[in-house]
Amino acid sequence: MADLPVARPTAPLERIALLDALRGFALFGICIANLLTGFSLWGEKGAPDPATLSTAATDPAAEFLAVMLVDGKFYSIFSLLFGLGFSLQLGRAETRGDGDLRVYRRRLWVLLGLGLIHLFAWPGDIVTFYAAVGFLLLLFRRMTDRKLLGWAAGLLLAPFVLYLPYWLSGGMLNLGLPFFMVANAGLVRLGVPLGLYDLLMTTDWAVLIRGHLVGPLYRIGDLLFQWRTCKVLAMFLLGLYVGRHTLHTRLDEAAPILR
Repeated sequence: MADLPVARPTAPLERIALLDALRGFALFGICIANLLTGFSLWGEKGAPDPATLSTAATDPAAEFLAVMLVDGKFYSIFSLLFGLGFSLQLGRAETRGDGDLRVYRRRLWVLLGLGLIHLFAWPGDIVTFYAAVGFLLLLFRRMTDRKLLGWAAGLLLAPFVLYLPYWLSGGMLNLGLPFFMVANAGLVRLGVPLGLYDLLMTTDWAVLIRGHLVGPLYRIGDLLFQWRTCKVLAMFLLGLYVGRHTLHTRLDEAAPILR
């Protein structure tokens, strides 16, 4: 029996410049989104009251534009590219005869490991989550286009319905709440400030490290509260569809779909 072709990194001349450029563009936008919200600690408990800032008059409009034009847009592009990348890897795996996608699974495990390390250094880590959802993506690889798009549409619409109990209960029915409560109790037990602003402003590295120990609980709670799995998996599936039909290589033909 002949040996199967060995998996290897994509050669520079084989790379798709458009996708690499889009990844860079998406990461730049994600960086801006984080600077506008999480990294700036704007509005965090303990931080200066936004109403007292010199930009108080224009901040509401700026926040609206940031959420509308930046916050959810760039991670959506990045998520779609993840699914598209999976489609390309799937094609190469079939060429190699790698039916169980050993290389892809191995990459996900490495990604998961790196993400878990980062998760304990910064609770806003996204790599762990992407790796976990990447394993879910494997379940859809042989699905027909019709079902694939149906699942994507359903997952994108699901949060509209799933958020209803939260709003109708005045915020009480929140899947992430148990994780937030356990995390807060952990911070108290560890003698760490409850507010992210106060934690990050500390000059005591031991306190900062102890605070990050419960960071994963906050991250899990936040992802559950956002129904982020629905949104990200939906974009993964759309990326899989784009890659399956190589729409990224013939954008002029695909203009109606893009619109």
